[in-house]
Amino acid sequence: MVLRGVGATDAQEPAARHLLILWTDVFVTAHPGARHAVPQVLDSFRRYAKLRERLIPYLAEETKAGLAENKPLMRGLFFDHTDDPKIWDHQDHFRLGSALLVAPVTEPGATCRTVYLPVGTDWVDAWTGETVAGGQEILREAPLGTVPVFVTAGRWPTLKPLFSELV
Repeated sequence: MVLRGVGATDAQEPAARHLLILWTDVFVTAHPGARHAVPQVLDSFRRYAKLRERLIPYLAEETKAGLAENKPLMRGLFFDHTDDPKIWDHQDHFRLGSALLVAPVTEPGATCRTVYLPVGTDWVDAWTGETVAGGQEILREAPLGTVPVFVTAGRWPTLKPLFSELV
């Protein structure tokens, strides 16, 4: 499904409101229609705006490393997991730097989604703290306002505080 712009009047429709929250969760940018949105949309926007602010040192560090290594900050799984053929079945997942894997929900009304965690590391669910072995598909609950984010286990101790206060 293509995520489209949502205006002030569209945001009152459940499907459009759902898409706006999904869009906000993933991209966390200013949207002209958001100031007219219902409280649920604004709450989700605030949550992810706070997360983005907390992630700025991580994003700056990862941007610097990416420039040195010729890697984009936001990249498809194929960039880091060239030897894992299962990544091609999950082309909507992306890495945000070297430690974060994001699996956005793009279907209105969806409350869960399948997430593939690439082989080579254990992963930690950023919202629950649950550790999951790489190389498997899991079904992750994804209530409205919670985008599935996983952290490489090795980086979890430093990134945990950024997520734990937002739960």
